[in-house]
Amino acid sequence: MYLKEKSTEELAQELLDRTDLLTSEGVIISKALYTLIERIVPIMCVDMVPVRRNRSGELEAMAIVRNTGKLAGKLCSVGGRINRRPESHPPESIEDALRRHARTDLGCEIKLLVDSERPVILGQFAPREKEENWIHSKVFLPESTKHAISSYFPVELIGEVHLGETLHGGQEARDIQWFTLADMPAPEKFIFGVDLRFKACLEVAERLIL
Repeated sequence: MYLKEKSTEELAQELLDRTDLLTSEGVIISKALYTLIERIVPIMCVDMVPVRRNRSGELEAMAIVRNTGKLAGKLCSVGGRINRRPESHPPESIEDALRRHARTDLGCEIKLLVDSERPVILGQFAPREKEENWIHSKVFLPESTKHAISSYFPVELIGEVHLGETLHGGQEARDIQWFTLADMPAPEKFIFGVDLRFKACLEVAERLIL
């Protein structure tokens, strides 16, 4: 196929007819194709904030310490995109995506503390030339490439965290850190100002965990 002689509709139909662009889990194999999609539509994502009571009875949240990219060493939540599976599989739900990311990055299961259709807070991320003064933006937070919208959920962990023993755990997370609202790290310790999302999940979970 000589691409320059084809119309946009013909090129789109060619991609729709291809069966080798997605894995069985709905992951896009082609980096170029995913980059194209990122330029056209927002990417739907999910993020979780694990919470627990410590020995003093205080509620604390867990963040992972990033191990990759220019933001390595920063604190962030666990999560990622919701996969669109091929037609022979049911689409991945919000809850499915949360559980998959927990298994992939933490090596454990989770218990959702709120309904999967009622996230505690949303986060919007979009490409920006400058990231200064964006830390506490309530509209958009800086993202290097894609426009993403993520739903945040407080969860309880089932089992122990096993970093480095999962598919991506050893790459995405180098460590974990627990903290309460009172001793939460400074905003600049987090990526993209997501400390506000952690605070929101802690405040909601305080009423749900005895």
